[in-house]
Amino acid sequence: MHRKLNIWAMCLFLVFLSGCASKGKFDTVSNDYRHAQEQMSTQEKKIQELIQELQEAEEEKKKLNDQIKTMSTHEIKIKELSQVLQDAEEKKKKLEDQIKTLGKTIQEKETVISIQGKVIKLLDDSEQTLQKSIEAQIAAQNTNTDTPTSE
Repeated sequence: MHRKLNIWAMCLFLVFLSGCASKGKFDTVSNDYRHAQEQMSTQEKKIQELIQELQEAEEEKKKLNDQIKTMSTHEIKIKELSQVLQDAEEKKKKLEDQIKTLGKTIQEKETVISIQGKVIKLLDDSEQTLQKSIEAQIAAQNTNTDTPTSE
């Protein structure tokens, strides 16, 4: 009888070890999740700033285009304004590229956050399942030890 109880206890112990996630792992995943959220928030702010700069660059481009149309025929002034317009377009292109890159980064972060959320849920579910299993085994052991055996 004691041998069976020892075997059951050993099995229970092994199940417990294999099904549990350490608090350290849980804390690491939670910290990674919070860090990713902070990074995503920072990147969203950067995107808003880049969008604002892009709008300003577009406004500047429009103003420069209007100035070019209304300018006199002085070639030097036209060339200067053309250069400024070209610089603004290059800046706009760079900003658009940065926005695309940040958008991709945000998507990657959202994917990581989603995966981390699923991992956390799985860890919680496995903890609950393990707890129920332990309680059921304890109850079964108590039932076995409470019922008299006929000899």
